[in-house]
Amino acid sequence: AVLQASSSVLEDMAALRDLGVTLALDDFGTGYSSLTLLQNLPVRVVKIDRSFVAPILEDERSRAVVRAVVHLCNDLGLDTVAEGIEMPSQAEALAEMGCTHAQGFLFGRPNSLAGAGGQQ
Repeated sequence: AVLQASSSVLEDMAALRDLGVTLALDDFGTGYSSLTLLQNLPVRVVKIDRSFVAPILEDERSRAVVRAVVHLCNDLGLDTVAEGIEMPSQAEALAEMGCTHAQGFLFGRPNSLAGAGGQQ
């Protein structure tokens, strides 16, 4: 929907950002994600898809893609979240690249709605 966003939608997103709402671009690198989104959307966080993050210890190409996205985001003043971290060595490699945040099973398993205080 955001790819087809009118200027009024982008203005609304910018207004939310200005109110202190943190907007994130999820699963960056997959589907319809584009560098244009980084340039034009009023986001503060880019979440790098786990399909790139998971193999960074074994696959130089994946590591290069993640490193490039992290450096680009840092240059643009955007925070980065690496998705799908399962091993301490992945977290260490990402920290060395300058990735600002990480999420994954290494840090905690997802909670059910019941476990989070909600109802099932």
